[in-house]
Amino acid sequence: LLPLLEEAGIEAYAPCILGWGFTDTSNVRSVGIAAKRAQLLAFWKTVLGGRPMTLIGASLGACMAVDVFAHKPEAVQSMAMLAPGMFTDPPPPVPDFVARFLIGNVLGSPDVRAAIAKQAYHQKEKQTEDAIRVGQLHVLRPKWADDSTEWLQSGGYSVQDLVPSLSDIPCLTLWGRKDEVIPAEGALPKLLDALPSVTFRWVDASGHTPHLEQPKVTAEAIAAFVKGETIAGCSDVSEVVEAARRSPVERLLSAVGFA
Repeated sequence: LLPLLEEAGIEAYAPCILGWGFTDTSNVRSVGIAAKRAQLLAFWKTVLGGRPMTLIGASLGACMAVDVFAHKPEAVQSMAMLAPGMFTDPPPPVPDFVARFLIGNVLGSPDVRAAIAKQAYHQKEKQTEDAIRVGQLHVLRPKWADDSTEWLQSGGYSVQDLVPSLSDIPCLTLWGRKDEVIPAEGALPKLLDALPSVTFRWVDASGHTPHLEQPKVTAEAIAAFVKGETIAGCSDVSEVVEAARRSPVERLLSAVGFA
């Protein structure tokens, strides 16, 4: 995605977020929400010179973007969200021994991570073995397990009540039409209710990761958004909104072909 944004004339960066990537965390006190916010704001101040920025957040990254805006609105001039996770309930805090078991035997398991990676893609065969291995490299970082344990114990982000405040800035949301991780049918109507001013576009032939599955479409949409140009693509959400209004019984009948 970054090379395509740069080709479009967009100054773009992908900071390595504390506790989630490859950044050495051996000398930090915490990798929690406040620490992640402080790191990104330090990047904004030192690298961007305090210039207002457009934050791009995918899935959980959108929650981080909302949190940053809530605490430092003058730092954010606009926001682009890819399948945002604001309306997905965060995991409940768990005891240390439970967290370490989950990290070591579930989240750190190559087979589990491979299955999650496959689920994220619409066309499963395009999630290659090489791509899956690359996506697991950060797990080998010293302190990854400790950092992940701290995150599980923290309870994670809870920012859905902050979403209406985004009406103060331009916002774009892109959603893979075949997203299996955060299906648009459940979360998109909530986003539209909380943020009616959001600009929305579907990304066809994409699951949960349009920036990886359809990078050209994603980059073109983001570049047009940043430049204030017309954003290509389909914005029709009527089917999703209508489905959300149906009762559970109506949804069941529809699923089995009776409605």
